[in-house]
Amino acid sequence: MPRPRSAPGEPDEATRTRTREIETALRRLARLSEKLMQLARAEGGRLQAEAPVDLVPIVRMLAADMTRDEADRIDLVLPAAGIPASIDPDAFAILARNLIENALRHGNQSAPVEVSLSPTGLLRVVNAGPAVPADRLRRITRPF
Repeated sequence: MPRPRSAPGEPDEATRTRTREIETALRRLARLSEKLMQLARAEGGRLQAEAPVDLVPIVRMLAADMTRDEADRIDLVLPAAGIPASIDPDAFAILARNLIENALRHGNQSAPVEVSLSPTGLLRVVNAGPAVPADRLRRITRPF
């Protein structure tokens, strides 16, 4: 049976498929470049705040924002009391968001990601993904 032809001036199915692939790749590159710029700003800017800020509402806001897309994938474990820290809140939010996004993306898609903040201010993001081999871990901890 012959394939249906596109109307004159309309792209065929192969062209539409390729266009969607290019669009997806461009979106991915835009997100990556945005993240790289955010990280460069966070690393190059002042990481220390003038006054201590409470980290608990920042982590809570990030988790709430991210659960819109990843419903029920984030288990949040926060202390009842606030956690004051002398870190720039924007830099902390950028770095925490990147950790959480990576844990969601590279972990087991059917398992939750645990995001916890200890009373001493230690942020932990744990997923059920495979452990990164030691040789690769040395490479991925270097910028770019």
